[in-house]
Amino acid sequence: MGKIVAKTTQLIFSFLTYTTLKIFFDFEVRGKEKLKKFKNKPVIFAGNHNSRKFDGFITGTAIALPSEDFYFGELSPVRYLVFKSYFKWFRFETPLPFPVSIFSAIWLRFNNCIPIKSRRREEYKNLRLKNLLQSAVEALENGEKLFVFPEGKTGGDNKLRKGKRGVACLHRETGVPIVPVGISGSYKLFTLKNFLKSRNEKKVVVTFGEPIYDLWEEGDSKKSLKEGVDKVISEISKLI
Repeated sequence: MGKIVAKTTQLIFSFLTYTTLKIFFDFEVRGKEKLKKFKNKPVIFAGNHNSRKFDGFITGTAIALPSEDFYFGELSPVRYLVFKSYFKWFRFETPLPFPVSIFSAIWLRFNNCIPIKSRRREEYKNLRLKNLLQSAVEALENGEKLFVFPEGKTGGDNKLRKGKRGVACLHRETGVPIVPVGISGSYKLFTLKNFLKSRNEKKVVVTFGEPIYDLWEEGDSKKSLKEGVDKVISEISKLI
């Protein structure tokens, strides 16, 4: 699907998501003024991943919301990096097995998400990281905005995990700045236990951190991708 379809989809669902989160979870977005420089420029958003089902909706809403510096949807659409296996119409693996996989595949396409190959798959295990991320590199070079969850997947325990090297590779290949994003309150969002809490106790907050323009000090561009992603994870941890 194209940019117009993705933007329309994200704006419609951002309105619905914001209404739900504001009523039930006192939704709040912080630090969005730090994104002013990226109105017409590419950027890599990198956030923690506590909820496989809802983090995409929540962060997409935070990015689309109007504020003093932005009109509604000015930063949209944002393209999310998603493992290629989730684009299958007939997927029989957890957590989104058939027939849920059909709706998932439709949703990913309408949002113009970028399918990423995983080395966990036998056919891709020998590919270089740069080759695995080629589609994402091209999107950044074309001026698009991407959202990456550096942890790769949720752990189901509300803890921040070590990051994968992909986000650092994207930054090194394109020079595009990284904005760390902290997501709080999305863990087990729509559970009975959570609904029984007071509105303040289950508050959902998305915080945008200071942009990272260079993961490595000048002259240290050959430092490892691991060191780069560790810096990103460290900045995210400060926001949650």
